[in-house]
Amino acid sequence: MSDYQITTVQPGQRLAILQALKAQTDGKLNENDITNWLDTYGYRLTRDDVRERLRDLEKLDAVRVTFAGGVIMVAELTRRGEDHLERRGAPLVGVARPPRD
Repeated sequence: MSDYQITTVQPGQRLAILQALKAQTDGKLNENDITNWLDTYGYRLTRDDVRERLRDLEKLDAVRVTFAGGVIMVAELTRRGEDHLERRGAPLVGVARPPRD
């Protein structure tokens, strides 16, 4: 994997996931819906790639991950993830900063 992927593309993908979750009334999406959301922003990821990004965000306490039916990952935005989107507190390492309003 290239440095560009690690330092630029993946942080943007993680930010897009947080933004997708925030756009939901309950702050939750399953991995299939996240994949579709990312597709609209030009991020063509495999299921494994989406799961990896979700695990990355979970390690940062930006999302909480559960499994529906023991198979499908469901991500829920946490306060830490919301703080990042609202530019409160220290930024999350490895997640692009959202643009200023």
